[in-house]
Amino acid sequence: LGDIGDPAAVPVLLEALRGDDPAVVAATGTALGAAARSGDNLVLDALVAALGRGNATARTGAIEGLERLADPRATGALLALARAAPARAPDLAARAARAYARLADPAGAAELAAIVALPSTPSARAEMAASLSLLQSGARCRRDVGCLLGALEHGGDLEREKAAWLLGVIGISNPPLHRALAARV
Repeated sequence: LGDIGDPAAVPVLLEALRGDDPAVVAATGTALGAAARSGDNLVLDALVAALGRGNATARTGAIEGLERLADPRATGALLALARAAPARAPDLAARAARAYARLADPAGAAELAAIVALPSTPSARAEMAASLSLLQSGARCRRDVGCLLGALEHGGDLEREKAAWLLGVIGISNPPLHRALAARV
């Protein structure tokens, strides 16, 4: 339902998000992020609530849904999860940090840097450090399409990732951007 991108699917998906099956909740969280529109308070609130319940699979689906929803208001909840989970659920903390890095303003880098320093597994710490670099890489361009296109073409791996993600967010309803990207392929 989410891949269709039809907002009419949102009520059914919201109901499924309240379920008990972690796999269903995870898939529903991801689908909600695709079907809803940024600024949908009901979906934002439901996905943020799902961050705090269920197992790591269900919570990862909520993270992915928030990331797809691309609403910067989710950054506080993502940062809180990244801060709370490094020792007991390091992979979940790393995933929350990555979503935070994609949605947050680069001014939030200091908060993410503090989380990178918390006790965690080496792989989760490395992923969180990469997320910090990803967040910092967006500082130069913000949402300037010309700058992002240049970063996509000439930047390092993290800068290209951030640029591609931001261009996807900006390009949701931007036909001139779609043409410009198609011309570069």
